Amino acid sequence: MTAESIKVTAANLQVALNKSVGLPNSTGPYLGRGFAIFQLSNISNPAMLGGDAFTEVYFTTSSGNLYKIWQDEVSHRWLLANVKENKGVGRRGKINSFIFPPGEIEKAVLEVGKPFHFHKIGQTTPIVAILAVNAGRCYTPDAFITDLACDIRKEFDQAIS
Repeated sequence: MTAESIKVTAANLQVALNKSVGLPNSTGPYLGRGFAIFQLSNISNPAMLGGDAFTEVYFTTSSGNLYKIWQDEVSHRWLLANVKENKGVGRRGKINSFIFPPGEIEKAVLEVGKPFHFHKIGQTTPIVAILAVNAGRCYTPDAFITDLACDIRKEFDQAIS
């Protein structure tokens, strides 16, 4: 099956549940997958998935917010940011984000229908949808067949700029 005509966005991210998703990139597409439950140890420990692990996770909540979890390229710390707290921040260049303390991300789990609790200071509203992305590896367009197409990475960046 090739990518369906449905374009996956933050507003309809739940259609990606249990499906493979192709994300555009200039040197070849990235691969993503929708989940109902996602253990964040799958992004913090690539050996768990044969070294070809997901590198970032996007999720939406019942409040309509879009979140991103990723590892900072310089400090190598894991970060959590959301669109609502970062509107217009992209123009200033500094994203407001929560920094996970060492060891915390390995224990954290995202689950549809439940709020995400982070550290002892925060929680989201219940999660509606989860999309994990492998942005550490580009694929040739013919290397895999995806169910859907999505550009959530660009959507997040545009929403905060």
